[in-house]
Amino acid sequence: MPRVNVKDKRKQQLIDANIASIAKRGLSETTIAHVSQGAGMSRGIVNFYFTTKESMMQETCQYLADEYVSTWERALEKHSGNTSEATLRAIVAAHFTSSVCNQKKLAVWVAFWGHASSHKPYQKIIAACDAAFDSKIREIWSQMENVQLEADVFAYEIHALIRGSWLNFLLSSQASERDALAAKCDAFVSRSISNVSAAANNLVASSDAEQAPVANNVTDLATAKSEKTAAKKKAKHIKEEKTAYCDLFALGK
Repeated sequence: MPRVNVKDKRKQQLIDANIASIAKRGLSETTIAHVSQGAGMSRGIVNFYFTTKESMMQETCQYLADEYVSTWERALEKHSGNTSEATLRAIVAAHFTSSVCNQKKLAVWVAFWGHASSHKPYQKIIAACDAAFDSKIREIWSQMENVQLEADVFAYEIHALIRGSWLNFLLSSQASERDALAAKCDAFVSRSISNVSAAANNLVASSDAEQAPVANNVTDLATAKSEKTAAKKKAKHIKEEKTAYCDLFALGK
């Protein structure tokens, strides 16, 4: 086996050990010793791949971000030939696969989120990761027909819902909760699409309603004109009958 593959494998083992330690102890309490023991390697090997604890933390954060993006990108590629709606649902569902939505990795994500406000490298990695997802969601939503809800609004809402669902799963001890949370997010997509359809239907109904009075006015005018003509004919007929009666009366005298 080439040396580079051995190095990659060992580095992956160290990152996995770091993830396990952060999930158990947090970022601040995790040490290089914890990682080397968790990976079953010497401290010297850890130092070979990561010059400092901070570089190890940043690479671990980047690894999680890359893994997350790759997960929903694979779902995107798999459903590339489907409708925008099917693709959207597939990307949302990808957030609840066991490789991403598991308590250990979510605990590490939360740890990095907690430090991101005061730690620019973490903040930059997370921001780029979120921006990639938001951009793709906006792109797909914009391809939906009869869209009334703005793409930025929908992207923000579905992103917030996914993050909230992740936190709920982190606090849950049941793996089955993953499917339930995924279903709730999918239901939110359905409601958003239904609202779009309802808004489109209301727009059509409103347009028809605006045109209806015009049609009714035309009908009313035609009816009034017809009734007026009939009234004139009736008055003329009555006048003719009255004249005839007068003539008969005059003849009788």
